[in-house]
Amino acid sequence: MGMSFRPTMAGQRQGRSVSERDGTAKASRVARARAGAPRHSLRRFLLGRLLVWLLPIVCLGVAVHWHFERRLLVRVFDAQLAQRAKALASLVVAEHGRLGFDFVEDYLPEYSQESRQFYFEIWGPGGQRLARSPSLLGAELPRDFGTIDAPAAFDGGLPDGTQLRSVGVHFPRRIGSDNGGAPLWVDVVIAAPTAALRASLRGGLVEVLTIGLVSALAIIVAVALTLRRGSKALDDVVQAVQALDPQELGALSLQEVPTEIWPLVRELNRHMRITSDVLEQERSFNANVAHELRTPISEIRATTDVALRFPGTVDPEVALREAHGVALRMGRTVEALLRLARLQAVEPSEEDTTVPLAALVRRSFEGRPGGASEPGRVRVSTPGQLLLPRGGDAWAIVVDNLADNALEYAPAGSTIDVRLVSHAGEVALTVENDAPNLVPDDLRHLTQRLWRGRASSSAAGHAGLGLSIVAAACRRLGAELEFTLHDGRLRVRVALPSAAPA
Repeated sequence: MGMSFRPTMAGQRQGRSVSERDGTAKASRVARARAGAPRHSLRRFLLGRLLVWLLPIVCLGVAVHWHFERRLLVRVFDAQLAQRAKALASLVVAEHGRLGFDFVEDYLPEYSQESRQFYFEIWGPGGQRLARSPSLLGAELPRDFGTIDAPAAFDGGLPDGTQLRSVGVHFPRRIGSDNGGAPLWVDVVIAAPTAALRASLRGGLVEVLTIGLVSALAIIVAVALTLRRGSKALDDVVQAVQALDPQELGALSLQEVPTEIWPLVRELNRHMRITSDVLEQERSFNANVAHELRTPISEIRATTDVALRFPGTVDPEVALREAHGVALRMGRTVEALLRLARLQAVEPSEEDTTVPLAALVRRSFEGRPGGASEPGRVRVSTPGQLLLPRGGDAWAIVVDNLADNALEYAPAGSTIDVRLVSHAGEVALTVENDAPNLVPDDLRHLTQRLWRGRASSSAAGHAGLGLSIVAAACRRLGAELEFTLHDGRLRVRVALPSAAPA
């Protein structure tokens, strides 16, 4: 019967499994989170930012709209005056080569002296004035003329202070001709008080402001309603996170949030799982380190205490040797921990050292005392030469620790099989040895730091960090680490996919 195990981040957790949280305690945490969290803070923030941007945009839009609206109203006003100028030009008649103006005040009351709604002057060839409106009362309009297609528009005023908007048009058509056939043309200037134009502009401004205000309010209401729905989901997520027990980080349910923020919740759950794994590892690691250091410290204290209390009963040299041995064991533990910490660094340094992997495997397994002193104990099968372009330090750590682990725990007289192969770009190192003390359930603990299992009593001088260091070095290399237990033999396989031997 065999069993295999491939360590993962979740598989390296050391401590107790996450228990079910008490319903009353969870409800209390949720209540505290809701009471302590500012309600709708995100919605207020987003709505405030929206107003900060929306108000200038609305003001700019109103200003641009008013600019074009004003030009349009003035253009319409000028076009109306130009149409009146054409109507007046049509009243010019030619008789016997002379021009006359057929004006009847009863039919054109808007030009009367009492009305004073409009003003006009008409000039003929030679600059003679053909007619003027009674509303001018002796005043004169400026002579400034444009074409029929582009009349001249200008502002002016009367001596009594009345402000006028005037339009001048030159009509070149042949109204008639004298005996010599000279063209008979007329120039018309018509004006109206600017009060009418200002009233029209005020009406247009009110219309533009009303449209801008209504549009802004509609946008604010629509966005506020949208933000209300979106921010409520985010507020619920925030409260759910605040209600989590820091000691037992769980996962947020996707069924309780809108589908739009599922990617956010999934990513948050992934980070919380990683954080929970790291916290669990650190809790167990700290407890194990304290235990590992407490035992040798207690040994040193006991040895030195007996030597100091009963100097005649203890040989000082023996006491010193015992304390020295314990200190060496503590030093090896600390060095292994430091090596493991360097391998698990967040941003490891780049390793470009070329590694002769085949020679390294043979030297590590055959050159150690346990492998060299017993002929046939270690059987190594490697290619004649296998060079890898990088990762020399990490590979040396992997091979040395696998050799130490196999030679230490394999029973005396058993055989250790080591095989290194390279095929289709993949490099695989396999180490097999007898492991009578292991059971299938132990495979998931092999890479846990400071775990020695049933072999702890016979593993004097070992801190239980060898395979943890191997796992960290494999992650550095991007290699896969797999354990298999079959008929009492442990098989450790390190595979580097798509390797590029030099």
